[in-house]
Amino acid sequence: MPVNPRSPLLRRAVAAFAVCSAIAAFIGIRRDPGVALLIPRGPARWILAAQDVTADAIPSRLTSTYFRRDFFLDAPRAVALEIRALRSAQASVDGRLVLGASDPARWKEPRRLTSGPLTAGAHRIDVAVANADGPPALRVYSEDAPLSSDAQWQVSRDGKAWLPARLADERTEIGLTAHFESAGAAAVRASPLCGLVFALVFALSWKFQAGRTPAWLEDMPSKLRWALLALWAGLAINNWSKLSPEVGFDVIGHLNYIDYIVAHHRIPLANEGWQMFDAPLYHVLGAPLTVLESVSPFFYLRVLRLISYACGAALVELCYRALRLAFPARGYLQGLGLVVGGLLPMNLYMSQSIGNEPLCAALSAAAIVLLWRLAKEPAPPKTRSLIALGAVLGVAALAKATAFLLVGLGAVFLFDRIAAPRRALRGSAVVLAAAAAVCGWYYLRNWILLGRPFVGGWDPATGLSWWQMPGYRTPRQFVFDLRTLQHPVYASFAGFWDSLYSSFWLDGGLSAASDWKSRPPWDLTAMLAGAWWAVPMTVAILLGAAKAVFGRDRRDPLRAFSALAVAAYLIAMLSLFLRVPFYCVSKATYTLGLLPCYAVLAASGFETLGRGRPARAALHALTACWALLSYGAYFVR
Repeated sequence: MPVNPRSPLLRRAVAAFAVCSAIAAFIGIRRDPGVALLIPRGPARWILAAQDVTADAIPSRLTSTYFRRDFFLDAPRAVALEIRALRSAQASVDGRLVLGASDPARWKEPRRLTSGPLTAGAHRIDVAVANADGPPALRVYSEDAPLSSDAQWQVSRDGKAWLPARLADERTEIGLTAHFESAGAAAVRASPLCGLVFALVFALSWKFQAGRTPAWLEDMPSKLRWALLALWAGLAINNWSKLSPEVGFDVIGHLNYIDYIVAHHRIPLANEGWQMFDAPLYHVLGAPLTVLESVSPFFYLRVLRLISYACGAALVELCYRALRLAFPARGYLQGLGLVVGGLLPMNLYMSQSIGNEPLCAALSAAAIVLLWRLAKEPAPPKTRSLIALGAVLGVAALAKATAFLLVGLGAVFLFDRIAAPRRALRGSAVVLAAAAAVCGWYYLRNWILLGRPFVGGWDPATGLSWWQMPGYRTPRQFVFDLRTLQHPVYASFAGFWDSLYSSFWLDGGLSAASDWKSRPPWDLTAMLAGAWWAVPMTVAILLGAAKAVFGRDRRDPLRAFSALAVAAYLIAMLSLFLRVPFYCVSKATYTLGLLPCYAVLAASGFETLGRGRPARAALHALTACWALLSYGAYFVR
């Protein structure tokens, strides 16, 4: 496909649009009462009551917390206060009401008030805060008295038992994490085996780089692809009966969805039950398999899980094909990228459970590979190829709504790559029309019957009202906490990047298990040690992304698309993270369909990191150790 001379102009336009959108979004976030972002002001910190951290859904109901602080004035004067509360507050000073119950919908508007003349000596301020969709929280700021909210305040749930306040931006951890050893300790326990593998692979790599490549290593990526597929088959066979069908996210909800289709012969609406908001394709495919339930429920559930296994294996194949397109005739980079893409933990654990995520991921990855094939062709794509691309994107969107991001990205990418303006517009329009023809009916139905095309499980349109911890966001939750490298399990409570790291490189959410007894039977030592061995892999992906944005790789359409796609998904997830302050909304598994992009970015990073014979040998050895831990963690013994 000819390179489009409009590319620089289009990129500048996209960049300008992104900057303007970011500014508008920031302004909206500051004002939108639906975004529970708690920002300190000077010494005034947001405070709340300490409570047990749970991963369960909490029904929405109005709860109150009482805050108080004793303070001392050395001279008579009035005290000016600024009070903000999540979401409604009532305040008094020395028992005299100074603030009536505030409007929960206007909680972001600070209430500025004056206490009136106070005598010299001791005084007390009391604030009652109520919230129905999260923990009640308070911020008080004062320049006239030592009243700014901090850990010296006291809190109570019943107005009788008083305890020190907890700062909202402190890291919280679920009690379940106490059962796990630190990732550092796990890495030490795994070090004898990893050290042996490292030394062996380093020596072999050093030897092969010094001489002629053995004949059996010719066409290494293809052989590696078959080896990885064989490992996937071994994983499926071994874990077939050992792994409980209940392991996975929202398994019961997906099974209920399938049962609804079988019982009512139609696709449910989002307000007709838990998990019914999901797109229907996976559940429609699973419905015929219910005939096996009358024979053996055990067999039925495991056959249903084969859909996920097949999708996980398909992602390995699609990574191989993507790497062949991105790095033609560069088997070294294809092989390293394929190891990362083929054994990425989020694919290994997600593709062993009942659910629609692996199906959506496989279809999304197939669309990416098809799009890249069109981009590599010297001639403009034919109409039938564009229709096929749009159809695959539409089917992916019928598996899960997150694939809609790829629909837009694919259309923009084609417009950027086709030189003739009219042909570019026509090509993008054909893709969009084909995708709409396949999946548009479902989202149009949602729009007509529920008032919006996209409905999430937390959406009021479902008829369900609930929330999850933490129930709010703070600026600190947008900064990676290095403690996650030591305690990655349920690091999603710590913040956005912690959640992504822990769900990308290991099953940090324990496949939705919320207690020790129901945890999945993974090898915990290998899984936790992998959090440390994944650091070089993370550096490689980040370096590959930086090269695609700022370096020469930005001229390579496939690497540039990989970085753009990852960035687009991250921006969408950040928006969701802000607007839905639940621990579960920032899982890296939502980007599983970008597995070919991650593999390409990792290979691009390895290209730079592996310059020189010692560096390349070390890179091979590090990747081998990581791969061993990654696969071993999810091979049930």
